[in-house]
Amino acid sequence: MSPDPMIRDILARSLGWPEAHVSFDDAARDLPAQHRGVRPAGLAHSPWEIVEHIRIVQRDILEFSLDGEYEEREWPAGHWPKGISERPGS
Repeated sequence: MSPDPMIRDILARSLGWPEAHVSFDDAARDLPAQHRGVRPAGLAHSPWEIVEHIRIVQRDILEFSLDGEYEEREWPAGHWPKGISERPGS
């Protein structure tokens, strides 16, 4: 197998390795709805903030990949949700 297909195969398989990370479904399975927007004591972000962060960053990667005139987002503010006081559970 040439290097390119080998690398593609390894990358594709790595997305499904449960040893590397917990799946979203497993992590969120038993999370009560009333706790989704609440920051647990001692933690920096609520489950909602983390999911929104993932969405924002994925969108940023897509924009970077597709837009020849891409402008970098401010770090870290441009990669996290805004309006903390406006979210449920805050």
